[in-house]
Amino acid sequence: MKNLEETVDLMLSNDPKDQLKAEYWQTKIRLDRLTEEIAIYDAGVTPFDLPSFSREELGLQRVRMDHYLDSLRERAKNEDVDITDHEPEVEVKVGTKVRLKRNLNAANGMLPRGTVAIIALEEDDELMLFFPDYLVNSDTKLLRICRSEIGGNDYEVMTDAQ
Repeated sequence: MKNLEETVDLMLSNDPKDQLKAEYWQTKIRLDRLTEEIAIYDAGVTPFDLPSFSREELGLQRVRMDHYLDSLRERAKNEDVDITDHEPEVEVKVGTKVRLKRNLNAANGMLPRGTVAIIALEEDDELMLFFPDYLVNSDTKLLRICRSEIGGNDYEVMTDAQ
């Protein structure tokens, strides 16, 4: 799901599982938008001015929303609620070059939309992404990520011509 309108039917449902799905996706959509706004602000291309304390508050809000999403994921797992998007997954294998279609929240920072990665390792529940042109943190270009955190609609497979 990419916009709040897609969550309306779930939100209005009398089924608590549907309501949990709606709550998860509404929060995730809002967090993705907030992350993009922060990235735009940090890049200095924002059409609005924020006092420095507001930027700090936005960062804290982002962290809190991330924690809330973790709680919703845990609750969904415990209540056996499938919160995945069910968009068709793109088949990838080791060596596949991909470009992120959205900002990706990593434990140690945010990887911006458009960042190029190469699948370095593929396991049942994890991917290892290698970012040739981007440091994930000060000493590595690798990021291990759970498959549940990134789906086929979050990246595009690049051809050799790209």
